[in-house]
Amino acid sequence: VIMEFFTTVENHKAKLQSPVFTSVTRQNGEKLIVVNFDPVVFQLIRESKVLERNRIKLLKPAETVLIQEDKYKRYFNELNEVIGEYYKVRSKIRSILTKLMQPHLKAFEYKLKPGFYEITWTSLKIESFIKQIKEDLIELSELIFNSNDLIESRIEKNIKAISQEVLVTFPETEGKAIQLEDFVQMQRSKIENKITDLKSKNI
Repeated sequence: VIMEFFTTVENHKAKLQSPVFTSVTRQNGEKLIVVNFDPVVFQLIRESKVLERNRIKLLKPAETVLIQEDKYKRYFNELNEVIGEYYKVRSKIRSILTKLMQPHLKAFEYKLKPGFYEITWTSLKIESFIKQIKEDLIELSELIFNSNDLIESRIEKNIKAISQEVLVTFPETEGKAIQLEDFVQMQRSKIENKITDLKSKNI
């Protein structure tokens, strides 16, 4: 039984040479990025600890995986956090900005590409890769937040303000007629003042 366990460890240790990312396809055809880690590895680590407590000498593959336990868990959690946050941030894009943001989303996903081919769980570059995509995600998040804020705080509020403005007013003339040219000039001045007011709110 123990030899079967060590054989299983050897087989699953080889899976640590797999890329850290893969993709799955939903029923609607949408592809999702997921972290590519075999959960059996953690189970084997737990079983290795049991053997170690019972003073059963571990073979080199099991011993190596056990020593690296904290590192693999940290990589797994950090990569899951990045992907989870990416989809969370992406879901917050306002519909009016969807098309505008597509190039930025594609650019970020392009930066994830090494995780599909080159970066494995034992790669020497994995830590710098995780650090870089975290920084890239922060930049993307700030871009989306600021763009949403621009739409909400500037454009939508100004449209609402315009819709509530009375742009045509009839002056009190105490029964006296007012010339058309004077009336047009009064309305033009009023509109220009409102435009200046709206522009000042966008500074």
